[in-house]
Amino acid sequence: MASKDMRSENDNLATWRKHKEKLTYKLLEKSILELEKIQANINQKNVSEMMDKLASEEEKKYKANIKASAISKNKVLKAIIAEAQAKQKIKNSDSSSYTLDAENQYDIFKLKAIIAKKDAKLKEYENIFQRANLTKEKEYLIESPTNTYKNLLEDLIRMSITEGFVYIDKTSQHLMYEDDGRIVIPKDILKTLKY
Repeated sequence: MASKDMRSENDNLATWRKHKEKLTYKLLEKSILELEKIQANINQKNVSEMMDKLASEEEKKYKANIKASAISKNKVLKAIIAEAQAKQKIKNSDSSSYTLDAENQYDIFKLKAIIAKKDAKLKEYENIFQRANLTKEKEYLIESPTNTYKNLLEDLIRMSITEGFVYIDKTSQHLMYEDDGRIVIPKDILKTLKY
């Protein structure tokens, strides 16, 4: 039995696919233009529905009107729709508002992350200071023979000042929180710590 020559069928299939692709792009452009005319939201679902409505008999025959799920799998069609969405957003935005480009959005995200980390560290330091519960009655802990508590406290104060969470007020001589000015350690205890 002789094998069948498939070259002619493959050529026909390639031609059919090229024609379908051309019709799909034309129909997509028509659909986007129609959505812009009626000022509808441009997205994959709306474009797909508009393609169904605008498709001619030939486009339906070649199945050029495609579904939203097929659009989502095709990078080129998605890019065309995304470009149309961006143009629509620019056109719809008034002159008083502005849009941020990706680089600025990334910078804002980085700054928010830095702030969140600082807030977490500040909360951690506040908890440590609260657990220490430093008052005049606790001075005996600082003057204890082991000095470990004193050394830990001095390190904690030094780190907190370096991080910018606390500062030593020049007038009252208290160690205070940077953000709200609450007293962290009274000046009497700071003196025993030699600050």
